Parts: sequence; structure tokens; C-alpha cells
Amino acid sequence: MPSFLRAGSRLIHPDAVRWVDCARIEQLVVVVHHQDGSETIQGQDAIDVVMALRPSALEGKHLRWARHAWALHNLVGHPLLQLLVWLGQRKLGMAVHDATVPHPRPR
Repeated sequence: MPSFLRAGSRLIHPDAVRWVDCARIEQLVVVVHHQDGSETIQGQDAIDVVMALRPSALEGKHLRWARHAWALHNLVGHPLLQLLVWLGQRKLGMAVHDATVPHPRPR
């Protein structure tokens, strides 16, 4: 889990999160309720927050992705990550992996 979650210009520690409203995730909008209030997060940041806290919350959602966007990630990102880890370059491997993760588009 990341050290902090990005909510626009604000960073929230994951331990401060009480619950997350994902009712509008298909429009790339989530509301993070935390100990100091709540933040509405939009766009890629919304997906990043859900992926960091509970990736399974995206299962079955109808998000718009570029055609075959996950193919590049699965065929290039994962194998290169594994090879780089075997070569002792974990940090570089994670950077390659993360760079190939596709970003959803608003509906």
C-alpha cells in the first residue's frame, strides 16, 4: 500500500481513510471519507486511489479503455518486471511495470 493517497493537491494517509464511495467510479469520480472530512477525487487519481486501497472494487465495472491497452501491460510490463527483478533491478522493473499500466478514459 502506498504511503499516501493523492486527492487533488492533498495527500491522505491510508490509515486516515474511513470509507470510499465508488458509486460514480465509471465516471472516474470517487469520494474518500477520512478522519478530517471527505475529498472528491476525479480522473486518474480516482482510479489510483481505488487501485491502492482495494483493486477488486473495479471488477465488473464498465470503464472505457483504449483498445488492447492491457495487452501492452500484460505482454511487456509484466515480463520485463520479472526479468529486471531477476537481474536485481526491482526499482527499474516496477517503473517499467507502472509506466505500462493503461489509464481509463471518462465515459
